[in-house]
Amino acid sequence: MNPREAFFQALDAFKKRQLDIAEDICKKLLRLNPKEVNTLRLYGQIQVEREHKEEAEKAFLAALSAAPDYAHAHVDLGQLYLKSGLRQKAIDHLEQACTLDPRLHGAKRILFEAYEAAGYKDKADALSRTFAERAEIAELVKLVFEQHRQKSPDFEQSCQRILQQDPGNIAVLSLLAEYTVSERQARRAAILFQEVVQRMPDNWRAWNGLGRAQVIQDNAAAAHESFNRSLEIKPEATETKVLKADAYTRQYNYQQAIVLLEQALTENPDHNPALSQLGLALKTVGEQERAVEVLRRCITNDELYGEAYWTLSDMKTFKFDDSEVKSMERILSNEQLNDSRQVQFGYALGKALEHRKDYSRAFSCYDKANRVQKRLLEYSATENRQLTDELIQSLTKNSLEGLTRKSIDRVTPIFVVGLPRSGSTLQEQILASHSQVEGTQELPYMPRLAKGMHLGADSISETPYPQNIHTLTPDHIEAIAKRYLEQAEAHRLEKSAYFIDKLPNNFSHIGLILSCFPNAKIINTVRHPMDNCLGCYKQLWALGQHFTYDLEDLGHYYNDYHRLMKHWHQVFPGQILDVQYESVVDDLETNVRRVLDFCDLDFEESCLKFHETKRVVKTSSSEQVRKPIYRTALAYWKNFEEELQPLREILGDLVTD
Repeated sequence: MNPREAFFQALDAFKKRQLDIAEDICKKLLRLNPKEVNTLRLYGQIQVEREHKEEAEKAFLAALSAAPDYAHAHVDLGQLYLKSGLRQKAIDHLEQACTLDPRLHGAKRILFEAYEAAGYKDKADALSRTFAERAEIAELVKLVFEQHRQKSPDFEQSCQRILQQDPGNIAVLSLLAEYTVSERQARRAAILFQEVVQRMPDNWRAWNGLGRAQVIQDNAAAAHESFNRSLEIKPEATETKVLKADAYTRQYNYQQAIVLLEQALTENPDHNPALSQLGLALKTVGEQERAVEVLRRCITNDELYGEAYWTLSDMKTFKFDDSEVKSMERILSNEQLNDSRQVQFGYALGKALEHRKDYSRAFSCYDKANRVQKRLLEYSATENRQLTDELIQSLTKNSLEGLTRKSIDRVTPIFVVGLPRSGSTLQEQILASHSQVEGTQELPYMPRLAKGMHLGADSISETPYPQNIHTLTPDHIEAIAKRYLEQAEAHRLEKSAYFIDKLPNNFSHIGLILSCFPNAKIINTVRHPMDNCLGCYKQLWALGQHFTYDLEDLGHYYNDYHRLMKHWHQVFPGQILDVQYESVVDDLETNVRRVLDFCDLDFEESCLKFHETKRVVKTSSSEQVRKPIYRTALAYWKNFEEELQPLREILGDLVTD
């Protein structure tokens, strides 16, 4: 028997007034550990409900004997003494409780009534003054909940103001923790949730929140522990199992995730978040037919479940039938449809119309969805241009001279960079088909390490990267390289001599990468700029890529990418290989040999048969790389030539046909 899980079973039974079950579990636990204070207290509370006052008193006193500073047990004992007419004893324990934990405002109310009954007017008056402060705080708490609902920019400031007055306000701590994790402020969220679970260890939702923060921090082991704690409290919680399955997928353990989701759906067959995640997991591992079946179950349960429509539309081998298209058109005509559903259904209907070669209407759907999505995000093309300028001006041959590590690691990282939708997944699949190369997906670590140079407890500079390049030392570079390899290690299941980091946006960090890893191989995937940008524009991203939701932003971003890559080629001549998608399609073998030669790898026939390689592929190209190479994507942008004119004008001379 897991004592902690058994305790929560007893607590749950007590809350449901199943006193016999709760008492039986407590007795078993106390035989294992007679001094376990939480069980002693719960046993005492059960006896209070049974009106067994002497037995309850013994339990509370035993808890306080083991833990004299157990404030809640003092409250329980005080209440018991009040019911027994032992007013002074009650006051003594209630005072002790409020001294030990001033945040026990309920106990203060009980103590106030005891003071009044005992004629302790001065003490009652002093305590009553704190109630006015509590009433003011309660009004502020109501306000902050409304600000959260309205997404007010003053929300965080209001939370901090309340917490300054009332540092332990559990309602505000919980709300702020939930907000920060939803904003992916993982470190801050984890601290807040840890405070909540310390105060309320039986709060299963708070354990889930802590787990979510730990998943974002790539601390999968800690996340699983938090989700397990949540399941000990509420074993039937499908929500927790979905979160735990997500943690498994972050570790690329899709089979374990699928098993857990299927188990959850056995218990709760119509739980759409579980169905949706199962469909996505099945799609990722290549079980397309089962994925379609599961996602269609989502739609049967709730025709407004836009996530299922979007996931189906993102499967390149799937086509909506006519009735599904009509349903999406009807749903999108509803002016009350919320923003996220407008986006999901807009992209899904766009894909459906595109499959029917109704390109004009398809583009209209993409355009409307992108306008909504852009409104929900923050992105500035001007700021990106300034950052690109800073990278070019700061990271020069002279500034990087002397920073390059002298030591060569036993493992060789291959960074596949470029814009999304440029053929990077194809290159990864080709390389990962080689016996000496392991594909590890898109690793977020290099951007985090760059950003973290001046942020957080481990900061090494007062100024942000790249302006701080002149203050960096070889020791700093050594530490960054070591940290990157430590973080990447969790994804290197095969421990091959080479591994791939396929985060496209790493093109911004090539200067830092080649300083850390002079043996690294940089593969820059390039595609016709119009096709590349169109592919981005038609894609709804789970995270990031905020520049893709506006044609002008896309054009400016591509220009910035192009001039930055030109700069890197000048700084690191011969250390970056450009791979043109169209050339790969025209002559696969020549290009595969060229890439392998650049990586100092012998040619292997398996790289030409990349579509036969069995591995998890998380990107939107997951089905495409499981098929032989095809030509239908070449010059595809011409189907939307008129609509893409604003983009073409910004790209200028980069578009040659």
